[in-house]
Amino acid sequence: MKKEIAVFLLLMAAASTAQEHQKPYAMKEDVLWESSADYKQNNPRDCLNDGNNPYAKRELFAGTFYSPGWCLIDGPASGESVDKVVDMTYAGISLKRKQVVFNSEHLVEIIATFNHDAYSQLREALVRKYGRPTGRIAKDIQTLTGAHFTGELLTWTNGVSIIQLDEYSGNINDTSLDFVLSSYLNLKKKVSQEQIQKNVKSDM
Repeated sequence: MKKEIAVFLLLMAAASTAQEHQKPYAMKEDVLWESSADYKQNNPRDCLNDGNNPYAKRELFAGTFYSPGWCLIDGPASGESVDKVVDMTYAGISLKRKQVVFNSEHLVEIIATFNHDAYSQLREALVRKYGRPTGRIAKDIQTLTGAHFTGELLTWTNGVSIIQLDEYSGNINDTSLDFVLSSYLNLKKKVSQEQIQKNVKSDM
């Protein structure tokens, strides 16, 4: 536990130093590494995991020391679907859902979910703003009925942060757009690998 905390703090310190030279990506007014106070000020209608919003949820990632929080924007009113998002758009495209992750009181990841129909429009908007992707991976997805679809995962990186556009995000109906600090993404990968190794050992 103490080792994981130390690793995280070192990664965040390195991120702060790097950001003095290269600014992290931003999704509209939401800038990666901004404070939770700034986020709340810019997004007064968002639910955050402050214990007061019944629609804010907490999840432990791979049993680690931190609890990435995610919330549905504009928690549903009576009778509304929990997926309802009011007046939330990116590049003029309506979001289905928005998730935000904070660590050490700083914004480290933003995940926006859209209808798959918006994928081409999102891709074009990102290319116009950030140029051609720095990476592309073909992905195969299989539906519950056995049908196969081939999509793509596009990546943009600027050294301190990453944008990922996933054409099929878990199913053929959703496309996800992820803005994440590189240091935080590396930490998640490290923790995931360690958890996998622990599970393998426990099964032996």
